[in-house]
This record gives sequence, C-alpha cells and structure tokens, in this order.
Amino acid sequence: MIRKAIKHFKSDRNNNIIQEFSFENFDYKTNLEKGIPLFFLAGFVAHLSGIGGGMIFVPILTIAFGIPIH
Repeated sequence: MIRKAIKHFKSDRNNNIIQEFSFENFDYKTNLEKGIPLFFLAGFVAHLSGIGGGMIFVPILTIAFGIPIH
C-alpha cells in the first residue's frame, strides 16, 4: 500500500509540470487614483475588524486591478 502511494506520488510529480523557470519580466501597472482610496478603506476595515490586511488587500488587487495572485 505504501509502495503504491509512493509510486503514484512520483508519477504525478513528474507529469504535472505546469511551467518551467523563465527570465520573462512582467510589468503590472495600476491606477493609483483608484488604488490609494481603496487601500485606505481596506486598511481601515482591517483595523476595525482586527484581521490582517492581506485578507482584504489580495482580493482588491486581483479583482479591481487584475493582478494575478502568483
């Protein structure tokens, strides 16, 4: 049973290479007029609720500005 799991793990690890390493540069530009008020609002909400700001900032970056997570 353990051998089967190890064999399955090794075969999955070798076959699921999504993208190889590259030196490709990505340049993401955002609208600061829209971003600064959103981040002040997100920081205020994070402070009032007592949670980390990343929980609010990451969805703003991905949804409002179209910046990918990875």
